[in-house]
Amino acid sequence: MDSYRNILLIEDDPAVARSLINGLEQANYHVDWKENGRDGIAFTRDHHPHLIILDLRLPDETGFDVCREMRRLNLRQPILMLTARREEADVDPAQKQRVARAEEQALRLQDLAENLLELSQLEAGMAAGSLSPTDLTTLVQSTGELYASRAEQVGLDFEMQLPERPLAVQADEKQLRRAVANLLDNSLKFTAPPGEVALSLVREEDSAVFTVRGTGIGIPDEDVAQLFNRFHRGRNASGYAGSGLGLAIVQEIMKGHQGQVSVSSGEWGTEVKLTLPHSVEDIMGGKLGD
Repeated sequence: MDSYRNILLIEDDPAVARSLINGLEQANYHVDWKENGRDGIAFTRDHHPHLIILDLRLPDETGFDVCREMRRLNLRQPILMLTARREEADVDPAQKQRVARAEEQALRLQDLAENLLELSQLEAGMAAGSLSPTDLTTLVQSTGELYASRAEQVGLDFEMQLPERPLAVQADEKQLRRAVANLLDNSLKFTAPPGEVALSLVREEDSAVFTVRGTGIGIPDEDVAQLFNRFHRGRNASGYAGSGLGLAIVQEIMKGHQGQVSVSSGEWGTEVKLTLPHSVEDIMGGKLGD
């Protein structure tokens, strides 16, 4: 993501802006700051930042007004809205509280910005690294062991079933590991003790199939079709932290690998499957994992 880290901040409060800029620059983002929507729109038109962080409450207009004008001008950059409540008093204690809230929000924005920028890259076809033969058995095992420890700490049973021999896929290892981790993150988050999270990896004909199954809260039927839309969260997930971007990222990673992702859910919990082409014959001159 080194070439995909330019953020525009539109925020009229200097104290809030400084705190957000400091937090994002520490994460190696380049941040340009504009104090009003008019200047922000002009900067976006001329410089095309990768992400816009926009204050909802600006002095002469709302963030919604700015969004509408950007869309009218066909400026399609992803936009994050700042909705922090502001204190009217300028006394020192109030100012400290505002800065503290801004710093806390900066940490959340850093994580959200990472996810949203990565998703935008994937959707634009810019994030695919070089695909190479990757042992999915080793990848899944090493990732699963990290989550097995986390599951034990919160009182969940964790089962892992892997093939004895390597299963090779043509993959960007970093992206694929991210997809696996996203699914395990969700499963642990939505499963309460003494529940169970299980993962497996099997070969099915010419595909490798990775499955995560958790005995968690399940997904309402009316939400299943929208799960892979950015920012969508199930109506029974409001009490859990999250941005609604994890599954959208997983789906885009699968598209980049010519793979598929599927979800089934019910009162018993939720199961997510990733299906990847197994053959690496075109690179290796023969098949691995046979």
